[in-house]
Amino acid sequence: MMQRVADCHASVVSRIQDIPDCHWSSGFKLSVDDSFHVIMRGALDRSYFVRVQVNLKDATYHVVFSDAAHVPPPFRIENLGKVPVMFYQKRIVDVSLRRELKPQQSVPYAWDEPTFPKSLVLAVMDGPQQKVYDINQMGEKEPLTYENYIYISAECSLPSASQSRVSGAMQRHMSQTSVPELVLDVPQGSAVLFRRREANRLSQLWRMTAAGQLEHMGSALSRRSERKTPIVLDVADESPSCITLVIRRLDKGRASTQTWKFDGDRRLSCGMPRMYVQPRGGLRLMADGCDAVLAPDSYVSGGQRIPPEQVLRVVKQKEGSGTLSVRVSPDGSTRVVQIVDKVARRMASSDQVLTRPRRLRSQLSRSSSVDSTMQYETSVDREPDLVGNDFQVILSLGSGVSLSVINSVPEELCYVTLSGLEVNFLDTGVSQSLDVSVQQIQADNQLIGAQTSALLYRMQRSGQSEKDGSPICSVAVKRSPSRHAGVEVVKRLVVTLRPVTLQLEERLLLKLLQFGGFTVDNDSEPGQELLPPSDQLHGAVARPGSAAKIYYIDTLTLNGIDLKLSLLTSKLLSEDLIAVRRQLPVSLVKFANASIILDTYNRQHSCDSLRVHIDNIGKHYAKQFKGQAASIIGSVDFLGNPFGLLHDVTSGVSGVVTSGDLPGLVARVAHGVTDSASKLTGSASNILEKATMDEGYEARRARISEGAKSSGDHLVAGVKGLAHGFWGGLTSIVSQTYEGATKEGLGGIVTGLAKGVAGTVTKPAVGVLDFASGAAAAVSAGTASQPLEPKPVRHRRYCVGMGGVLPQYSSMLAKGWDILLKLNDGNRNERLIAYEALQYKKAKMCVIISSYQLFFFGSTVPNDKNDLLIHVKLADLQRCVPITKPSNTGTGMVCYLQLVVHEAERGVRTKLVRCDKENISRKVAQEINYAKSLYEEQQQMVVIPSGRSTETW
Repeated sequence: MMQRVADCHASVVSRIQDIPDCHWSSGFKLSVDDSFHVIMRGALDRSYFVRVQVNLKDATYHVVFSDAAHVPPPFRIENLGKVPVMFYQKRIVDVSLRRELKPQQSVPYAWDEPTFPKSLVLAVMDGPQQKVYDINQMGEKEPLTYENYIYISAECSLPSASQSRVSGAMQRHMSQTSVPELVLDVPQGSAVLFRRREANRLSQLWRMTAAGQLEHMGSALSRRSERKTPIVLDVADESPSCITLVIRRLDKGRASTQTWKFDGDRRLSCGMPRMYVQPRGGLRLMADGCDAVLAPDSYVSGGQRIPPEQVLRVVKQKEGSGTLSVRVSPDGSTRVVQIVDKVARRMASSDQVLTRPRRLRSQLSRSSSVDSTMQYETSVDREPDLVGNDFQVILSLGSGVSLSVINSVPEELCYVTLSGLEVNFLDTGVSQSLDVSVQQIQADNQLIGAQTSALLYRMQRSGQSEKDGSPICSVAVKRSPSRHAGVEVVKRLVVTLRPVTLQLEERLLLKLLQFGGFTVDNDSEPGQELLPPSDQLHGAVARPGSAAKIYYIDTLTLNGIDLKLSLLTSKLLSEDLIAVRRQLPVSLVKFANASIILDTYNRQHSCDSLRVHIDNIGKHYAKQFKGQAASIIGSVDFLGNPFGLLHDVTSGVSGVVTSGDLPGLVARVAHGVTDSASKLTGSASNILEKATMDEGYEARRARISEGAKSSGDHLVAGVKGLAHGFWGGLTSIVSQTYEGATKEGLGGIVTGLAKGVAGTVTKPAVGVLDFASGAAAAVSAGTASQPLEPKPVRHRRYCVGMGGVLPQYSSMLAKGWDILLKLNDGNRNERLIAYEALQYKKAKMCVIISSYQLFFFGSTVPNDKNDLLIHVKLADLQRCVPITKPSNTGTGMVCYLQLVVHEAERGVRTKLVRCDKENISRKVAQEINYAKSLYEEQQQMVVIPSGRSTETW
């Protein structure tokens, strides 16, 4: 391989060194990711194909050359006509790259010059006409025509002519004189003679016009530049009994002698009745150079034969009808250029005799070199067509399917619901098609303390019905069988996604990256993008000779996406998530409702590995997101989301103009102003918070604002932030000095005192900003014109079951987990054992059993701690047994849970909790005792400090 510079861009040429006399290929550029075939010429016009893949990875262009034996050629040119055809790429001037394709021949082809226009020039050999074709587009093309002149031959002189018209004595005479094939010729002057036929001799060529004149092409072609009147066949002004044939200029006054026709007996005559063209002297004097005359008919009725010297035959200079149909059709991943005679195509359409070159296919599968002399196979014994009964599967799921993403902690990250799922699969034997549509998609953020509950949902535009009948997402795939084991042929892949809203939370995003296998190099510096090692770098693209499957996609279309994008940053992150964030190539900035419009990704005739297809799609959307930087910057919080304010104001003004909605204008302007004020003050408080240098204060402040969604939540968070800031300022000097002394000793006292003095000023200021931000956010949430996000489809899954295994989803456990988190202030280390309803009748009652305590509520769906009736810690519980007692009315037995509890002030006490049924009391007692045993085991457990092994403990 060698490199050269052309057109100010780097280009590469290649050659196969193992093949003698192999010429250099044409250059291909490295400025774009692509994969293609490179063709090289060898001895005897032999072609060699090499697969080239160019891929940009981490600022390095990778060029991989691989054997093309396992990949079909991009094109195949089939000449099914009767004349040789020349083909070459447009703008090719090298004569050696202009190849001849003989009749009934088929050759594979790739572009000789990858940098030239992708058009193919076709022309009939020795023909004046050339046409340019775009063979990347399928379908019927403009026909290729060629002039097919004729010879007018004496039939009796043809070697294969039937001699039934000639007597036996005459046959012996002709055989002894060895009469050659004689045709009408004008060797010189204007006289027409019968002369020996010579290939491509212009003086012997004629053309029958639509008006019936026989134009002499020898005279026409030699005088073409003069553009004079055509020269046609005529008769001399002689005796009417035997008139010599001559050529004259076309003259309307001589129409009777210049208009000719062949009758049913193939005799040539003009307007003179019963006069036919024949050699002077008849059959006995027929010889090379004899005069052609127009003589009377010697036919005598009574059964005698037509004189054989009067029978003429039209012989075309070239085979075929003069018109070649050109069609580009797919054959798997190969685009086939079929050149067929127009008449033969009409016959083949009914007889279906055109077959594929089986021998060519077998050779292509064995070697990447192709002999240009490979002939086209026309045997009737061909490959059977894939014909069979259609097989169709239609699946309709109105409720749809759901996907729960759970990591190894375990905790549920997100819950994806696909409702209104329609799947239609059709197998016709020659192709398979799959159409999938989803009516609604909603992905819920299931993290505890998430800032937003909805991750992905359908965008509702103004004036649009909530129950829009169109699917939010549709996928259409059509696949065809491939004769190559390593190639998958996809005729069409179209993906459409309706406008959606995507609300990313930083903590969820980092956890999803962990779940997807994102690895962290602990030796890398923060903020430094990881570069893969050399072996991984070269593994980014397929290695030469690799058996990676190739996917040929005829049409790949990912329609444009209209997206409302938000990113919410998180403050309380674990160390592993912080390590993941440091390795991200970009810094995450908080912004809201950025309008992102991604253009359609469309590729035709793409033939690459699956990895390359995915890389190309990723690069396309990465470029699209870079082009949307202005929308993202205009929506960031530290600027107050000016695009959001502008949108609210313009939509309010539009409502007033169109429908006179003045209250809507006030509400939208109020929402936009307060939303911008909330974001500005919130960003200012976050910046000022860093000056407090108190991590504990930052963590408590983050927990105050965690989970605030409604107007009341934001207002309460603002008031709490104000109180927390003033209280932190009052106690900052004492708390910081004490903390510094306990951690660092005498030196820490000075450091803590300095932090305390700074916190005395900054913490109250942060509190004031928090209050302003919370109040503005409360007004903004209250004046929102529509719900900000849909409600979660279900409660978050509780992921720790009996024995630590993942349990089946239970709505009772999910609700109990949410209630427990409210009761223990979000302590996720406390496990939920059970959530059971004890009474369903008059007095409703339920119990929540955790790994530390029991909660008995006076409602089956408790809302807060006001519904709490009995609270028992497992450390104080001695035993729990189910018992039955006679009812006070004497009508039967009553079931109870008997709890024996040791209280510090009152000693051992017994508490009874009534249950509706005996099986409920037994089940709950068993679960309480199980929780008690787990608690006791945990108390006896020896915890090994991190970093120390069991042998050294």
